[in-house]
Amino acid sequence: MDDSADERRASRKQEADEVKFSGLPKSAADYRSWIDNVTDIVTAAAKDPNAAFAWVSRVERDGATFEEFGSVSPEWVSLDAKIRSGLTKFLTGKEAEKENKELVSYTLKRRDELRKAEVPRQITGLQIICMVRTFYRVHDTEKVSFELSALMELEYPGDEQMGPFKDKFDLMLRHLRTKLEDRDKEGILVSKLRKSDALRPHLDYYDRLPESHADKCFKWVSNLIDTLVENARKKRNADSMVASATAPVKKSGAPGKPKKGDGQQTGNQSSATGASATSGKDKDKGKGKGDGKKAKGKGKGKSNSGDVSGSDSDSSTKGNPGKTKAQIDPKQLCCIRHLWGLCKNPEACKHGPHLDKPTGGIKSHFFYIKLDKKFGAPTGPGNPPPGATDADKA
Repeated sequence: MDDSADERRASRKQEADEVKFSGLPKSAADYRSWIDNVTDIVTAAAKDPNAAFAWVSRVERDGATFEEFGSVSPEWVSLDAKIRSGLTKFLTGKEAEKENKELVSYTLKRRDELRKAEVPRQITGLQIICMVRTFYRVHDTEKVSFELSALMELEYPGDEQMGPFKDKFDLMLRHLRTKLEDRDKEGILVSKLRKSDALRPHLDYYDRLPESHADKCFKWVSNLIDTLVENARKKRNADSMVASATAPVKKSGAPGKPKKGDGQQTGNQSSATGASATSGKDKDKGKGKGDGKKAKGKGKGKSNSGDVSGSDSDSSTKGNPGKTKAQIDPKQLCCIRHLWGLCKNPEACKHGPHLDKPTGGIKSHFFYIKLDKKFGAPTGPGNPPPGATDADKA
C-alpha cells in the first residue's frame, strides 16, 4: 500500500474531542506499561497517528528536558491541550487521592511555578509526561543497570512462568554492569532451570553432550526456552479457539409464568427457567410446604444460568471453561479485575484482596480465563489494557 493512500486516510480522520487516560503510574515498575499505554492513546486520538507517534515519543529520548516541551508547535497545540486536560484531572480532587501522592505533589509544584512566573504560562501535556518520566527514572543516566548479584539471586518461578522468567533474565543480561562471557551465562541459566519438569528431558540431553558439541552452549539453551514458550502459547491459542467453538449456545426465551397454588417451596430450581411445577412427592426434596397439589412454588433457589456479563463472583461456569470461587482454595482468591486494573472500588471491593500478581489458584477461575482470553496476560493494577471500556470495569 503506497504512502499517498495513508496520507489521504489521515487527512480524512478527525482529532478526538478529548484524550482519556486511566491514571498515573503508581511506581517505577509501572512506568513502562504506562508510557506505552499513553503513547497508544495519544496516537489513536490524533488526526495523523504516525506523526503523533513521532511527536509524543520525543519525551522518551535520552537527554529530553522539561523546558524543551514548554513550546508547542501550532499543529500540536490542540492535541497537547487535551493531553494536559486528561492528565491534570489525576492531580486534584478525589482522583488525586488514588495516585502516588509524592508524584502528584512533585508535578503540581512545577505547574504552579509556571503559573506564578513573571510571564505566566500553562504547563503543557508533554511536560507532564516528561515529569512523570523524570520522577520515576532510576539514575541520571536514565538507563537501568543490574549488579551480577541480582542476576544470581533471580529464581526460576516454575514452568507456568517460564516466559516471564526468560524475559526478565534476558533484560538483566542486557543491562548487567558486569560483562559475562557466553560460558558464564550458560552456567548461570542452566543452574536455575534444574527445578523445571518441562525442561528435564532437554537438560538430560544437554548433560550427556560432550563439551565440544555444538548444542552445549548458552545459545542452544536460550533458544530452547524461547521455542518452548512459543509452543505453549500456540497451544493455549488453539485450546481457546476449540473452547470457543464447542461452548454451548445460550438459549434465549421468555421465562415461564408460575401457576397459581397455595404451596411454597425452596430448592435448587431457578425461578427464571420456567420449569414445570413439582408434584407433591417431589416437594420433600425442596423442603416445600403445601397440600401436595401440582403447583409451581415460589422457588428461592439460585439460578444455574451463567451471568453473561461476567463477574469474578459468579456462581456458575456454564458456557465458560474454568472453576467457580467455591471450587478454589479461599487462600488463593483475589479480585480478578484488579489484576487488569479494571476494579472501580479498590477501597470497598467485595471480590477479594487486591494483589499485584495472580495466585496459582485464581488462574483457574473461569472469569480470569475470560479476561486473559480477551486482553492477554494481566496488565497490572492501575493499568487497564488498551481497548478496555467502562463496561469491563466494576
